[in-house]
Amino acid sequence: MIRTTRLYFLLATLLAVTSLGHTQIEQRLNYCYGQGAIDRIGGLIMIFTDQVDPPDELKLPEFKANDPLFFAWKTPSTKEGCVWFAMDRSNLDQPHDRLIVDTDCDGDLSDELVVTCDPKEKEETGWTLFHSILLNFPGEGESRTYHVNAVYEAGGLGLAIGSDCCYHGEIAIGEQDYEVIFKDDNHDGTHDQLSIAPKDHPDFRSLGRFFDLNETLYSLEVLEYGSMLKLNPAKDIAMGQVQVPDGISQVRFESELGTFIRTPQGGIVALPQGTHHLSRWTIERKDQQGRLWRAEGQGFDKQGLVEVNATDIPSLKIGEPLLSTMTVNRNGGDLSFSQGLTGHMSESITLYVDGEQTEAPKLEVHDRTGKLVDTLNFEYG
Repeated sequence: MIRTTRLYFLLATLLAVTSLGHTQIEQRLNYCYGQGAIDRIGGLIMIFTDQVDPPDELKLPEFKANDPLFFAWKTPSTKEGCVWFAMDRSNLDQPHDRLIVDTDCDGDLSDELVVTCDPKEKEETGWTLFHSILLNFPGEGESRTYHVNAVYEAGGLGLAIGSDCCYHGEIAIGEQDYEVIFKDDNHDGTHDQLSIAPKDHPDFRSLGRFFDLNETLYSLEVLEYGSMLKLNPAKDIAMGQVQVPDGISQVRFESELGTFIRTPQGGIVALPQGTHHLSRWTIERKDQQGRLWRAEGQGFDKQGLVEVNATDIPSLKIGEPLLSTMTVNRNGGDLSFSQGLTGHMSESITLYVDGEQTEAPKLEVHDRTGKLVDTLNFEYG
């Protein structure tokens, strides 16, 4: 629940201040694919595409299989809204192990080469994996390069397809160097998440009107499909305030305006006016042994929506005390236990100590006299 309070002694409308005196930044990014891209975007991530019947107008090659499989990978980057993939067999008695892709995105599979997998990798993993498939999306003038990976598992859910590319570069803002990574998190052929962060510590955010870096607002332009980035210090932006409970170390909001990470000052954070969604809050505290504990709350529903304007100051009901729950289910003579940690708006809470997730809690079972009978260990997931 978010309640609205009026605090007239606080300024309700602020202007973004760019005291560092930054000027416009234009940075060209390099396109990369393969392992270099996978390392930067966070691993080999895929989404499943279901098998479908091909349309009559799709031109087909000579298949070796009597039962080729067809998949339409959805993307807004083609006129038809998809790219066609087909699985063939190398022999009639072999599983589907050959991939044919409409790499030039013209609705014609008959003029395409066969993509083959690595037999050794298939033997080791059981997957038919096709690396770094080059697609050429139609564009104004020249086509646009995009790479994907594909995985087929016989008898599985379908063909898994995922981005195998990103844009990458480095920029200097003030005296700080930052690594820039622009990736396709939706795996639909359009890059939609941007990280501008210290090297090897990416912080991906959905694209918005602004990019918030160290609580300094920049207007953001992404040009040439992602190969050019423009940042300008944002000036004269109407701001509002949100009240945060004591003890909160950091809050994160997301909206079409951008992603905003704020450290409360006197229980107040400033945001551009508009509707934002609370996506995460953090509490950090050291124990007597000097270990740093961190609690993170995330997974908010509509209760996490915050309207920021010039007159009202919403107050967030987040943070301590944390709510621990225990659910017990009986199945015949067996009992199963489930333990959870939630916040005041039903958000899930995760605990960390010195940067690592804490060990799962234990359940002690005592008899009626109080004697310890057994200790059970919970597991995450």
